[in-house]
Amino acid sequence: NSDFFSYWLSGKLISSGQNPYNNLIWISEHYRFNATWISDETFLYPLPLAMLFAPLGLLSLYNAFVVWVVLTQFMIFFAVILLMIANSNQSFKHFILPLFAGVILFRPTIVTLLYGQLSGMLLLIIAAIIYLWELGKWKQGAILLAVLALKPNLGIPIIGLLSIYLVLRKQISSLITLIISGVLLTLVGLAQNPNW
Repeated sequence: NSDFFSYWLSGKLISSGQNPYNNLIWISEHYRFNATWISDETFLYPLPLAMLFAPLGLLSLYNAFVVWVVLTQFMIFFAVILLMIANSNQSFKHFILPLFAGVILFRPTIVTLLYGQLSGMLLLIIAAIIYLWELGKWKQGAILLAVLALKPNLGIPIIGLLSIYLVLRKQISSLITLIISGVLLTLVGLAQNPNW
């Protein structure tokens, strides 16, 4: 009965050759694993996200959740490190302990870990984009920016806003890279299941 269950189940279905968008399979698998909370009648996210969770779908639900929570903790840790490196202000390094304490005690961090949400992964992606763009690696950051579309309700608005930023910074080739990356991500899903 958590957000993680949907991601894990989509990965499990993909790894066993089933369709996470078939609502009969989706709902029956919820019942099979005694999930009393069925948030949606089918998997709501793009198919490449389910493909990303396919390795965790090979594990038992408990083991997959433990692995995901540990990975999320590392993702949050590395996101903070990347943001600190991207910040050229040397005095910022004096705040490393309070910063990590703040991140650990931040309620959304706790909720992300308790429910196995994607927020840690999204944070790492955004931090990596900032880091790359600070280094002048606009195209590499644009490639990562496309990955945010895996969680469309949050990713698409961020992609839209940062696309405007790319235009304002006259990074048109990076905007083209973003579009190509988005198309490639879509093609990966279509190769797995043309009807997704």
